[in-house]
Amino acid sequence: MLKTKVESKPLVVTVKPIKTTPKSDFLSKLPESWRPYVELTRFQKPAGLFGFYFPYLIGIFFAASIADPAPSWAWVGSLMAIYLMDCVLLRSFGCAWNDTVDQDLDRQVARCKNRPLARGAVSTTGAVTLTAVLTAMRMGMIYALLPLPATYHALLTTTLGYIYPFMKRVSNYPQVCLGIAVGWAIFQACASVDGIGDLIEGPNTKAIAAMFASTTLWNVTYDTVYAFQDLKDDLQAGVMSLAVRIRHHAKAVLSLFTTAMIGLLFAAGALAEFSTIFFIGATLASLAAYTMLFKLDINDPKSCCWFFVMGQWYVSGFVLMGLVGEFALAV
Repeated sequence: MLKTKVESKPLVVTVKPIKTTPKSDFLSKLPESWRPYVELTRFQKPAGLFGFYFPYLIGIFFAASIADPAPSWAWVGSLMAIYLMDCVLLRSFGCAWNDTVDQDLDRQVARCKNRPLARGAVSTTGAVTLTAVLTAMRMGMIYALLPLPATYHALLTTTLGYIYPFMKRVSNYPQVCLGIAVGWAIFQACASVDGIGDLIEGPNTKAIAAMFASTTLWNVTYDTVYAFQDLKDDLQAGVMSLAVRIRHHAKAVLSLFTTAMIGLLFAAGALAEFSTIFFIGATLASLAAYTMLFKLDINDPKSCCWFFVMGQWYVSGFVLMGLVGEFALAV
């Protein structure tokens, strides 16, 4: 159990700017002038992309399973491709903006001090310009390819993405802001399915709300675990987070989040009147979540990183598996 106290004054660390880009097989193939900008978007680290993409996949197959009539596999496949591109842009501008706002804090955190802005490889103006271009590309693509209601939902997630970096300066709940932004994929995916009015405003309203709440809670859970990697540095630098807030009762609070997430997941399936196939996936996801939480060493950064990465594949993956099976029955 961590007993570290928050310092009354932030620890100021001076880091000499480093202009070189860390070694990476992918980055080394790019023109040298591009490398720090691509690095800023985390494009060379695709693991984090799935944290954004899984909720959209879950939302797509959830919406497709409750839509009447059900869309075709080809239509769902095209929507998956659009949202893959969307998530690349969403994650890229989110990372660029987060690093722009956090560059002073990143210099005080060991895991982050070599990021492009923190080490001086990219200027603030360059990072802001990149963020604006990626944001415009995202919103333009959604507007051009998807129904107008989906654009409104995308605008909300974009706004939350811009707000998120400031939350850690004024509140211990930035993970809640990010969790809502990522979980909103459920509503956005539903808005992309024909018959949007029937889906969100009709008898499926409660089922959609329950799936959104479940997805949001899982994102809050694994992102809080991710934040524990930097807990010691965050305490010294004065960075606020849910990890800081619950550090003395971490496993108990995370278990509560996980239990609520599972309860809402089963409620969504029951309200949508899904078959046994969905509940098999939900049960496997529940077992995976509890098993991973039991194995998690909250004081070990490597264990926290493992939970963050594999939790998406196992927990979100099993939920998605159940929904794909449910959609197969509906087609």
